[in-house]
Amino acid sequence: LPKPQGLSAASVRYCHCVRHKAIKKAVALGYMRFNVTDETELPKKSQIDRQAMNQDQVKQFLLVAKKNRMYAAFLLALATGLRRGELLALSWDDVDLEKRTLRVRRSLLECHKEGVFFDDVKSKSSRRNVSFPPDVAAELKRHKARQAAEELKARGKAKEHSEKFKIEVDPATYY
Repeated sequence: LPKPQGLSAASVRYCHCVRHKAIKKAVALGYMRFNVTDETELPKKSQIDRQAMNQDQVKQFLLVAKKNRMYAAFLLALATGLRRGELLALSWDDVDLEKRTLRVRRSLLECHKEGVFFDDVKSKSSRRNVSFPPDVAAELKRHKARQAAEELKARGKAKEHSEKFKIEVDPATYY
């Protein structure tokens, strides 16, 4: 299959995947006899040359990110190099703020059929301890305190609504 002008190999592969699934369903329903996309030759996956941010770009990013609720996560990602799924799967049980270390045990995965879920990391080498600098530990402590305050506020709101409407309200729905 010749690569259409202007589309990356990844875009072509994605379009093929969508068409393949649609035609597979048509075959299953008896509208078609076979899936013509099975005969398609796909372009090879191309490696993207990624550039790391330089020091000025990191400073600019952090300046803007500081206004975001997820600033601690952004800072931790920059300081440790954790993958996105590893970062999003962290819980406070994985973090030791005094020793300034964290344990990578799980990853957040996305599966089109099952949605989003946590799973163990794929390999033994992915399961690891990672250290982080004192300024990151200080920011994580502030973030943990903010979370605790938000949770306390949510519990109060849930209790208030439970009493007002005479129903049981789960605080998690407010937090």
